[in-house]
Amino acid sequence: MKAYPIYILSVFLAFFALSCIQHGQAPQYVSTLNFAAAYVYDDIQNQSCLPLLDSSIDTLHLAFSERNLAASSIAMATYEDEFSRRQDSDRRLQSMRTMAPKADVRVLVELRASFYSQLSGRYRWDVKAKISLLDAAGQVRLGDEFNLPAVLMFSHEKGDAAIDSVKEEIARRLGSTLDSYMRGRDAGVTSPVQESPKETQPVESSPPHETEAPSTDDGSPEAGDPLAKAVYFIMVDRFFNANKTNDKDSNLSDPNAWHGGDLAGVRERLDYLKDLGISAIWLSPIFLTAQSNFFGHGAFHAYWTYDLNSLEPRFGNERELVELAREAKKRGIGIILDFVVNHVGYGSPWVEERPHWFHKPITIENWDDPVELVTGQVHGLPDLNQSEPEVYDYLEKAAFKWLEIPNIVGYRLDAVKHVSVEFWSKLNNTLRAKYEDIVLLGEMFDGSPYKVTQTQKQGAFSHMFDFPLAFALRDVFCEGKSLGNLASVIDNDRIYEDPNSMVTFIDNHDMPRISSLCKQASDVQNALRALLALRGLPSIYYGTESGLVGEKEPDNRADMDFEHTPNFAIIREGLELRTKHPVLANGKTAVLYYDEGVLSIARENTKEQALVIINQTSREVSLSLAPGKWTQAYSGVSRSAMTKVAPKSVQILTRTKLGSLIENKKRKINFVVDENSGEFAIVGSSPEFGLWNPDNGIKLKAKQNISVVLPSQSVISYKLVRKKSDASWEWEQGSNREIFTSASSNHYVLKW
Repeated sequence: MKAYPIYILSVFLAFFALSCIQHGQAPQYVSTLNFAAAYVYDDIQNQSCLPLLDSSIDTLHLAFSERNLAASSIAMATYEDEFSRRQDSDRRLQSMRTMAPKADVRVLVELRASFYSQLSGRYRWDVKAKISLLDAAGQVRLGDEFNLPAVLMFSHEKGDAAIDSVKEEIARRLGSTLDSYMRGRDAGVTSPVQESPKETQPVESSPPHETEAPSTDDGSPEAGDPLAKAVYFIMVDRFFNANKTNDKDSNLSDPNAWHGGDLAGVRERLDYLKDLGISAIWLSPIFLTAQSNFFGHGAFHAYWTYDLNSLEPRFGNERELVELAREAKKRGIGIILDFVVNHVGYGSPWVEERPHWFHKPITIENWDDPVELVTGQVHGLPDLNQSEPEVYDYLEKAAFKWLEIPNIVGYRLDAVKHVSVEFWSKLNNTLRAKYEDIVLLGEMFDGSPYKVTQTQKQGAFSHMFDFPLAFALRDVFCEGKSLGNLASVIDNDRIYEDPNSMVTFIDNHDMPRISSLCKQASDVQNALRALLALRGLPSIYYGTESGLVGEKEPDNRADMDFEHTPNFAIIREGLELRTKHPVLANGKTAVLYYDEGVLSIARENTKEQALVIINQTSREVSLSLAPGKWTQAYSGVSRSAMTKVAPKSVQILTRTKLGSLIENKKRKINFVVDENSGEFAIVGSSPEFGLWNPDNGIKLKAKQNISVVLPSQSVISYKLVRKKSDASWEWEQGSNREIFTSASSNHYVLKW
């Protein structure tokens, strides 16, 4: 049997499922042929045959019965001695003539399993499979040959358990071999009565320009700007099931199984989403994907994609996607697709069929190494080499294909930092050349605003996710941490080229849901009010309006609840305010007032001004207002000179612009370290303080006075660090220090 490269698994492999594809209903055939199958588990070291587990044999044999093909299974006792002496597949097939004399077609499935390595309490095995067929004319045909990785939990488990863990993928490949044979036969011998399309084509689909979908001139209302209000992120399998025919083996009682959500279900709930007030739907990946669970983790999220040119039949076909896009457009809602270019699903046949498409199978060990970050495998997933011309061509053509559907307005682009910026620049600029207003939303999981804005600019992304703001909102409203965490993130808006191009959020599919993290429902609502009043484009995770809970996968990806929606009105009201008062969506931002537990943020554009006041204390506070007539956005009550803010609340006030609330000034702040000796650095959240990098912080010695010029109306979190004898830095203990640069004091004495 041919040897194939073995892929090394990372410590994190247990969090990802082995990819197995079993799509929809198997084709049904009318045939008088009788098949005989031998499932052989070879022990190469001892040159003998070993027994397979009954569950493995039963699963493999289903490939025949699911297709309405008459088949018998040759017992191991019949072939054990013969096949132990003969390792040659052709000779084994010829021997099967006497073992199953009444069979028209003999099918031989040869399996081998070898232990590979132990890693982090898991036992890695390599399973080799070869499928051969002796047809009715006596010709031997090779059906398939492939390797599969298997990971076992216990040391006592052996090769039969390794084979059993990948039995569904072997059965799928066996089924593909049977389909190829049946399709290739003379029509007079056998004719399929319910033929499924090839795996690389969507079920019942045709290219968008061949469908009966309306053109862009169909007279329906234009969607307008899909990013005018908010993005709503849908995990398709978990949202709504409207088409039961594509459910296959869905199991609602298993939180890791597929649950049947589909494109038809999203379409059916469009009016609900319109009522909520969103302007764009971001769909989790809908492309051909892995199917099976792996060590308790499901594949239903569909981020283990297999082919970006084809839709996953569980979700629907191209005609249904076209219909969804058309109906969404009528409601002023654009569709954003999730596009995964970094990797393919683990176990993808492309790893063997197109090995030159992939980087070497090296797991990322040093996450600070920029080369390793781009070329290494993320959690063991086969890593695409985007610099290979064939790979780039495949990705670009797939991207253009779906944009041909009217009202597919762009892509959410996964794992940005794991793909070279050169690739992103080439792909994104190519797409922009044809679709000027395309949404290219990058998932750059990095806390450095410098890196995010640099990647956005160099990679030609239209928008980027704002992870620092998300964590600050969660820290403040759920963990009770200082409002300085939020204020210091806002201060760094000056680093971004366009802060309003940041997509903001408070939870998503990769983190605990906000309703699980926050202690009180009121905390969740305050976090939402703050999110919707701050700059950027808000993104709402499905079920946040329903109060869905869940801290880890799959609990944080539970089924949508349309009946219990405690936060629906909060979100709708917040989005209505952004439409009524555009300053909340596009205004500049500055901190007007900051004291422990109280934060007042100014929003300002050319026509309007707003104040976002957050009171995290347990007491009512009174704040002075700039002269003029202010209106409380939620109550409509007018205020002037002073406003009272209830404990644990978020208040929003607006007015027509009078003068400017934002100063754009600088202020000199003095620091001294009150220690007798030592070398120190002030390190913090702002560029002046090194963005938490001690090597880039403000250096000073004991008793030394130093002046730093800082922007006014800024809050900066910082710490004092001390240089040790080995030249490394020692961080002071305790909470962060904070400075509000517009406060009355401009002199700070620091003690270690």
